[in-house]
Amino acid sequence: MSLDEPAQRFLLVAATDDTARLTVVRDTAERLNAADTALDAAERSGSLRVDGDTVTLYHPLVRSAVYRAATSAQRRAVHRVLADVLTGDPERRAWHLAAAADRPDEDVVAALDGVAERAAARGGHEAAAAARARAAELTVGGEARGRRLYLAASSAWLGAHPSRLDTRPGRRGGCDRSAAAGATARVAGADRVEHPFPQ
Repeated sequence: MSLDEPAQRFLLVAATDDTARLTVVRDTAERLNAADTALDAAERSGSLRVDGDTVTLYHPLVRSAVYRAATSAQRRAVHRVLADVLTGDPERRAWHLAAAADRPDEDVVAALDGVAERAAARGGHEAAAAARARAAELTVGGEARGRRLYLAASSAWLGAHPSRLDTRPGRRGGCDRSAAAGATARVAGADRVEHPFPQ
């Protein structure tokens, strides 16, 4: 079944959201001019189903296909509105803000720093490393970027995933590899580890 643009937009919201809560998806979709008629059309197409306050896409491949079919601008717009809707969930809000960002943004960096600090405090070193690495990508200035890369490398080491930091900073082009190498080298020296990060 061919879906009109509002229904496609509703599907994109459902594919981008990770709460599976209908209230979150509906509130976000309404702010993007995709009302309940769009939900009805998407549901009739068999692409998603609603059970109480839970909305799920028919299959994980549908989620992937819908998300990939959207333009980068469309995806960023949905992430931005989801961040506005999820004000009571600072972790999800920060990651949606980060996904919506296509240039350095200190407000998003501050939100990611908060995610990293909370994750590290509860022993979630892998989550802290991911948040700090993304924050580094969105940071202006070599010194501040290097500090966040150092913290990300420390968290990755504590989380037993040091190799992830070797490629993550340079993957999107937000952080140069020389800064990453310097940060990981400082971690290796400070901790006196026997096995340095992979080159």
